[in-house]
Parts: sequence; structure tokens; C-alpha cells
Amino acid sequence: MLTETVRARLPLLAQAQSQKPVIADRNFVQLDALLCARFLDRDLSAPPATPAEGDCYLVKPTAGGDWTTQDNQIAFFAGGAWKFYPPFAGLSAFVADESKLVVFDGAAWLDYAALLALQNVPLLGVNAAADATNKLNVKSAALLFDNIGAGVQAKLNKTASGDTASLLYQTGYSGRAEIGLCGDDDFHFKVSSDGARWNDSIVLARSTGVATINQGLAAGAVPFGGGSGAIAQDAAALSWDDSAKTLTINGSGVTPPAPPSNTGLHMAGTSSAARGVIIDSIASTVQLSGRRANTSYAAPTALAFGDQIVAFVGQGYDGADYRNGGNFSFFADENWVAGANSGTRLDVRLVGNGSTVTVSTHSFFGDGRLQSLGAFVDQSYSCQRPANGFSLTVADTCGALILDPGGTLAGGAITLPAHPKDGQLCRIASTQAVGALTLSPSAGQSVSGPLTALAANGSAQYLYRAANTTWYRCG
Repeated sequence: MLTETVRARLPLLAQAQSQKPVIADRNFVQLDALLCARFLDRDLSAPPATPAEGDCYLVKPTAGGDWTTQDNQIAFFAGGAWKFYPPFAGLSAFVADESKLVVFDGAAWLDYAALLALQNVPLLGVNAAADATNKLNVKSAALLFDNIGAGVQAKLNKTASGDTASLLYQTGYSGRAEIGLCGDDDFHFKVSSDGARWNDSIVLARSTGVATINQGLAAGAVPFGGGSGAIAQDAAALSWDDSAKTLTINGSGVTPPAPPSNTGLHMAGTSSAARGVIIDSIASTVQLSGRRANTSYAAPTALAFGDQIVAFVGQGYDGADYRNGGNFSFFADENWVAGANSGTRLDVRLVGNGSTVTVSTHSFFGDGRLQSLGAFVDQSYSCQRPANGFSLTVADTCGALILDPGGTLAGGAITLPAHPKDGQLCRIASTQAVGALTLSPSAGQSVSGPLTALAANGSAQYLYRAANTTWYRCG
């Protein structure tokens, strides 16, 4: 026959029990201690000095004072004395100083939070109400996902490529920006003004990582850093033709004519907005190069005789189209051999009057020779009509001094150029006889075989040698 309750161990009243009110009152006190238990503290090993009626504690080992030998018991102060009761499995209590609910599992006290397994919870709202669409709803000034000793990773997983896995940013619950996998497996940065119409600002291709940036570019526009540092465009001034692989820089303010199909860089200008190329250099040579090899980039082969290396071409408009007006062209003047032969020539190629054919008019060879296909034209001459006793000085840039007096001259004087170049020629001729001619060098020079007279239609030629500052007669 039971003498106490199984869980709370409350004494049972027997038939003909004496002092039944005493036992009943004791049970009521025990129920008051255990029913909806409230522990003021669970971290004390000795009782407080001045407990109040109804104070209840969970005794912490190792207990002392009035709590000696009462480790892990429930201490309840009633009737001016401590009463102790053992906890039983399933007993729950509120720990006041920690604001926590705890439960006894038969061996130890556990926090409720440790017992709540949040698995397969259909809805969860933190400071907000969750619903069927937003099964997790958090209303907070901030969110923190912290690590537990290493890295931390947040994952958004979708079922298929055509689905969406993204972060949506809203104003008043209307979408304004979105990043993520939006309807495909490329990574999108999108914006919207109304939550309905969306524009991709940047798309990162999943297969290559290449970024497509939407700047509202006109066809062929080349983006660049504007005055404020933001990406800008001016398709009329700077554009790229991807099919022709041509970059156009247009400073004319109007649409220029299309360049030839083999043009890489096209620059356009007008008389008020001309376009030139300037290459600045400090303490090193400025060089504009054109390079050529044969066969292929992967397996280049040497130049052969007659191969054109590079050309600088001038074109003019003939009323219907732009035509070649001439060029400077560098050619291989022999078969090139690595480390041995690499002779070149420079051709001046022009179009003669009444023709449309470009021909080489002058060839400059690597050994210094000059070949001309036309007559020699020298406009550096000076034609003078001197009087008797004349005195003339030949200008530095004059190649021929022609005297054309009205008749025979008794005499005169000629002074050679003051600042000649090495190898410079100076020719002197007269249509009339000059009886007494004095030919003098300029200061610091000398002349070998100076003229003393000129016959009618006579001439002489002098060559200047800078090494010894002397003019030599050579004709």
C-alpha cells in the first residue's frame, strides 16, 4: 500500500490517521514549493542571511550552513525554517535571477532552450508574423551570422536554372535592386524604379566570368572615365566597329566618311578641330614603328626582296572617292637572313599629273645612293642682274647663282655661303663675260681654285668639305 505520492512524494493520509491536519498542511507547503516552482537562484551553496517566507532556492553543491547535506535539493523557507524537497523528473521551474525556464530530467537540470529541437518548424517569426510565403520573418535593426571558430557561409539554393536564387532589396515592400541568379545561372545586378520594370546593370557570365556592363551604350560606343570619374560615353567622338575591328576618334563634330576596310585606327578632324598624333618622350628616342614578317604570327618567316615593310600613305578626295596620292614606303632590298643581310630602301611613291597610278619616283638605298625617275629640279637658284663692280653674297640655301647682266662687266665680287653643310654644292654661272672676278670664302673658310673671271655663258662649281672648312672646285 502506497504511503506517499509517486512523483512529488507527498505523504498520503491513512485510514484513522492521527493529526491529519498536520500532514495535510505539510503537503500544502510542499505543493506551494513545487507547484509552478520559482527559484530565486540556483548558484548558492549557503542560504541567504535573511530569507523571507516563501523564498525558494535550488541548492548548489557543496552546500553548507543550514543547507548542509542538501545538495541539489529544493530549499523552501516556510514557517521560519528551511524545508527541503527532492526534484522529480519532469519538474519545471523559473530561475528568477537568470530569467530562464529549467526542467529536471531525473539526473540534472536542463535549460528549456536546450530541449527545444527547432526541426521542421512550419513557420518562424522573430518580432514579426511569418506567413505561407515568408515562412521566416525577422524584424530587426540588424542580422548577424557568426562563425563557430572558422569561416561562415550563407547559401541560397534553387531547383533549376530557370528559377531564381537572389537577394531582393525593397523600398516600402517594392523591389528596387536585386542580385543573384535571376532566371538563369548568370550572376545579375539588377535595379528597378517601380518594382515591375527591371534593368540589368551588370551580368557576370557563368561560363567565362566576363562582365557585361549596361551603360546604355550606343552601338560601338567605347566607355571611358568621365570628368567625375564615372563611366561615360561619346559614341560620336569615340567608337569601336567590332566587325571591321576599327577604333574611330572623331574630333570634327560631324560624321566622318567610313575608313577603308583594313583600317585599325581612324582619326577624323576639320580645319578647326584637326587631329594629330603626338608621342612625347623624356630622355629617350621617340619611335613610330611598323613591323612585318611573312607566313603567320605563330610561325613567322623572313622577308624576301621587294617585300613592302611599312608605308605612310596620303589620300585625297577626287569628287567620288578617296584615292592614294602617294606614300613613303620601306622595302626589303634583298632577301633577309637572320643576323646577316637585312638591306632596305625607301621609296617615294607619287601619282603623276594626268594619271591615277602610284609609281616610285625616288629610291633611297641603304648604302646612300639615290635613284630618281624624273629630271632634277632645283629651285634653290638665285638669278641676279648685277652692274659693273657688283658685290654679292651667296645665301646658305642657294645651290646656284646665275648672273644675267645687261652686258659685259669689267669686274665684281662674290662671297660663298657663310654656313654651308658638308658636301654642299654651289654653282656660279654668267650669261655675260666678267673680266675681273673676285671669289672669296666667308670668314673662317678657304677656297681652292677661286674664279678670277667668267666667260660669257661660263660656269664653275664648288663643293664644301666641312672637315677642313674648304671649298673645292669640282666643275
